[in-house]
Amino acid sequence: MTDFGVFVELLPGVDGLLHLTEIPRSRHGEMKQAAESSAAVVVLVTSIDPGKRRISLALAPEGATAGEQLESTIALSAVVTGTVERIEPFGVFLRVGPGQVGLIPNAEMGTPPNTDHHKDFPPGTEIKVAVLSIEGGGKRISLSRTQAQRMEEDAETKDYIRDAARKDGGFGMTLGEALRRSGRR
Repeated sequence: MTDFGVFVELLPGVDGLLHLTEIPRSRHGEMKQAAESSAAVVVLVTSIDPGKRRISLALAPEGATAGEQLESTIALSAVVTGTVERIEPFGVFLRVGPGQVGLIPNAEMGTPPNTDHHKDFPPGTEIKVAVLSIEGGGKRISLSRTQAQRMEEDAETKDYIRDAARKDGGFGMTLGEALRRSGRR
């Protein structure tokens, strides 16, 4: 354990770094104890740099087993739920998956200007967001809370219209339909 993370022995003589930024704040104590007792932890290899002889790691999701290959669940235009990692003057960093942190710029938060995001969205808060872009091999993820809210509202509206179309009259009927059924034109 160091100030910047935990070195994990992957194979005899082969270590990877589980950087502090890849450890959710809620699990810092657990990782410190694991390092002190040399306990096994399940990690994901997020990148390998043979030139620098570095292996970057992230904590594996709960239920993952050693040797299992996992695919990213983050896709463009998907709506996902993430956990606030940290807040900067320009936006909120959200952990959206193991080894994957995205940025919600202030303009995409859907909050009034000058909102104190430290107060309204402290670390650990879950936020539903839409994935706007994925760049740099998944290292730069742009997110939008505003877009996710809009997508959910659109889906609810479509569901309402579909349900109303199935009904015969009633509240789901448009004014034009009501007039046609009453014989007026």
